[in-house]
Amino acid sequence: MDTATELERVFTSCAHDCGGKCLLVAHVQDGRVVRVTADPEALRRYHLEPCVRGLHYERRAHHPDRLQRPLIRRGPRGSADFREASWDEALGLVAERLAAIRAESGPGALLCLGRTGSLGALLHETRLVSQRFFSLFGGYLGTTGNYSFGAASPATIHTYGTEKTGNSRSDWFRSRLLLLWGWDPMVTVMGSHTAWALRECRRRGIPIVAVDPRQSATATFADRWVPIRPGSDVALLNTLAHELLRNGWQDEAFLRRHTVGYEAYAAYLLGDDDGIPKTPEWQEPITGVPAETARWLAREYGTRRPAALMPGWAPQRSRQGEQFHRATAALAALAGSVGVPGGSAAGIDRGPGPEGEAALPVPPNPYPNTIPINRWTDCVLQAPGAGYPAQPRAAYIVGGNPLGQHPDARKTARALERLDLVVVHEQFLTPTARYADVLLPATTFLERDDIQRPYDGTGCFYVYQRQAIPPQGQARNDWDVFAELAERLGFGAAYTEGHDADGWLRWIAARAGVPDYEAFRRAGLHWTAPPAADGAPDGPQPSVAFQAQVEQGLPFPTPSGKIELYSPRLAERHDRLVPPIPRYLDLPEGPTDPLRARFPLQLLSPKSKRRTNSTLDNVLGDDRVVTLHPDDAARRGLQAGQRVRVWNERGACLVPLRISANLTPGVAVLLAGAWVQWDADQNDVGGCPNTLTSDAGTAWGRSSIQQTVLVEVAAAEA
Repeated sequence: MDTATELERVFTSCAHDCGGKCLLVAHVQDGRVVRVTADPEALRRYHLEPCVRGLHYERRAHHPDRLQRPLIRRGPRGSADFREASWDEALGLVAERLAAIRAESGPGALLCLGRTGSLGALLHETRLVSQRFFSLFGGYLGTTGNYSFGAASPATIHTYGTEKTGNSRSDWFRSRLLLLWGWDPMVTVMGSHTAWALRECRRRGIPIVAVDPRQSATATFADRWVPIRPGSDVALLNTLAHELLRNGWQDEAFLRRHTVGYEAYAAYLLGDDDGIPKTPEWQEPITGVPAETARWLAREYGTRRPAALMPGWAPQRSRQGEQFHRATAALAALAGSVGVPGGSAAGIDRGPGPEGEAALPVPPNPYPNTIPINRWTDCVLQAPGAGYPAQPRAAYIVGGNPLGQHPDARKTARALERLDLVVVHEQFLTPTARYADVLLPATTFLERDDIQRPYDGTGCFYVYQRQAIPPQGQARNDWDVFAELAERLGFGAAYTEGHDADGWLRWIAARAGVPDYEAFRRAGLHWTAPPAADGAPDGPQPSVAFQAQVEQGLPFPTPSGKIELYSPRLAERHDRLVPPIPRYLDLPEGPTDPLRARFPLQLLSPKSKRRTNSTLDNVLGDDRVVTLHPDDAARRGLQAGQRVRVWNERGACLVPLRISANLTPGVAVLLAGAWVQWDADQNDVGGCPNTLTSDAGTAWGRSSIQQTVLVEVAAAEA
């Protein structure tokens, strides 16, 4: 007799850092999610399109390798030699060790590494729950910046005074050209309706051009792909700006009214200050883009008004990072595209969607000192007198996998080995989890209720995330873990403020302006502004950043009240590597570095459509291969499928070879997010590109340079 219960449809949403926030339907039977689908109405009416990551999430929730119980280390760090423990023993040990380290060394010894495992969730976001705990515990050594857009953010703020530089996706329909630069939204999503908006642009006949070192999914979809050498983007952007000036395509009235530093930037472009005009011929040996192609692109952008220049975040993960976003903003200003319907201010491109206090509140950190996120391993490994504000002894890692996501994986492993205490909340035995002293099993988003808002402001709505299944094994919500730890350490009442998780969600919903919490739970969507007539979730009218400044003469939120093409704040630094205008600089491991004689290939590590950062690598996985152009493979006598060694002075990966003409010669591609796995000779056989990357950081904000890497590829020894 069949005793299976009927399928229950549970409306929920994906809580990972994939770039979208999509309404999903979990189909549940007998306490298990048997499949995940899109919500038909959200897909049809509002164009909220889930991707493969969320649509296969039942594989993660019910994976046989899920951590089921707390674990305590008994063998060497990294050996994954653990014993099972009760929650009482595990939390007792964590509380005891945290209290002892704080008493002995102060709050600067506590490194809070709450990362983006549940980004966008307003209660259970891993950064919020961990930072709230450590702030109330007396403080912690905080980190500044991030791996995603650590260069784009300060560059945009120094130019515009704000990160809110993005227009609604539906504003693209008023453009006459869409120029996507180093951006692959078909994979990285960046808004659940972005793919729909791109398809709608194509349907309406709006030309789409993609500038990218590889023919990504988006570049394949575009009308034209312009290949470019990695790390050379600023040179081509400056050439386009030069061509606008040379041909009189700049918006002189806009520049005089709304910018400062136009003359200084023009002098650089025309060669008045250094004797080198930034012509198409000048950029060709740097970028690999033929001069005629550069002229064509300048003409398209300079004469098809309005045009939307949409920079991605990949090019700013380079030694030219801040200069890239400064240069995109400068080009948009020269064209007069800022504040104009159908145009774009470029910059970091944060949208107009909801933000503010509708989230678990995090008190100010009582400990005043911080370090850049890319410097935490240096800080742990520092010698006396290295200049860091504190010596971390404990790392508390929630929703992150730094051994894989942080650059220079070998150095990261040494830092984890050096610490006195490593606590990790996880769902699987990731490379980082192998180094934990105490490993605590955490729930997935299918096992808890939460509220989410759109990624990066791309949409005017909130999404309810309903619990579909009970926690698997003994897994607990991160918020619950910290609430109990806080109770053990004497500040439980301060952490919870008398609320359980449901109470906090009701508190958050009220601050989000939700009039009926129960109706919101049932419907799954709450609109902060009505959707457009075509269902676009951007509001009834497309939003345009800085439209009020341009049309009403209001000041920009910069010290000068104008767009700062020349930044006096940067000029005060008197640093050649931090110029006040967006210059192209010859920097280490770039297109002209003499090191290319030894390591002639530029390594790229683009996002994978099957992973969210390193999440899902063990569930959906991806081909752990390195891709070379046919010319580069032939020059090395390599064949497709052959096992090869990808190496530089920092490490080596052993992976199979794929050959494809869909990338620029001189480029090697290893997809981001693979879990590092070392063999007996210390080669990574997992295909993790951070085995090869540097943590040096950009000159300005010490941000990620993980796309500025020189390597060589050769046949692996048998």
